[in-house]
Amino acid sequence: MGTVCRRTKKKHTARLDPEGLYGSGAVLGYRPLDVREMTLDEFGACVAGWNRAQGTGPAPDLSDADYDALAALTDVFNGVSHGEG
Repeated sequence: MGTVCRRTKKKHTARLDPEGLYGSGAVLGYRPLDVREMTLDEFGACVAGWNRAQGTGPAPDLSDADYDALAALTDVFNGVSHGEG
């Protein structure tokens, strides 16, 4: 069992999940053709960069005042009124 690489003509037994690669590429805004034209290193660098841009890692601690300000801003954005004023 295995596949033959189109470029090197060597047989490979490791299998990649095309659905996972194309799905991740779609989330990043790439077409399947774009993903096919990338090396795995290039694609991995794109994923790593996207993850950094999304702020992966632990969420920062919010003070109570920061949380209240964020909640109020979210309410204003969503048009929620608390009957104050």
